[in-house]
Amino acid sequence: MEEQVIHLKTRTSFQQNTRVDESKFIVNKFIEACKNLDVSIFEPCMDEDKDVFEDKDKYRFLEKLHGMFEDYRKASFDNFEVTNITTECKACSFGKRVEQFKIYSVESAKTIGEFGYLIDIEDGLLKDIYLCNYYSGMKIFYK
Repeated sequence: MEEQVIHLKTRTSFQQNTRVDESKFIVNKFIEACKNLDVSIFEPCMDEDKDVFEDKDKYRFLEKLHGMFEDYRKASFDNFEVTNITTECKACSFGKRVEQFKIYSVESAKTIGEFGYLIDIEDGLLKDIYLCNYYSGMKIFYK
C-alpha cells in the first residue's frame, strides 16, 4: 500500500495576518521594554538570524539599547517613571510613527531624559525600529 502524503497550505491572507500579529507583538514588547528601561523584555522577541534594527544585528542593537537604559537608570537611582506618547516624525522620516519616552525621577519629579524610536511599519508589517534623531536629546513638538 502506497503512503499518501498530505500537504497543507495556508492562504496568503492567513500568512499575512500571522506576520501582522507578530509585528504587533514585537512592537508592543519593544514599547514595554522602553517603559521599564529593561532590555530583557524585548530580547526574546528578536530573532537572532533575521531581525536587524538600525542596521545592527540582535546583540549590537540590544547592547546599544541596554547602555541607554542603564544611563537613565543610574541618573534616577533606579527610582524612575517613564511616560510614553505616540507621535509622528517631523524630520527625515516625516509622518512615520514615533514612540516618544520621557523618564522622570520619582524623588525629584524632574525629567532625567527623553528619547524617541521610529517604528517603521508598512502594510501592518514591521520593517525597522530605530532611534529617531529628531527626538534624540529631544526637541519636543506636540501637535
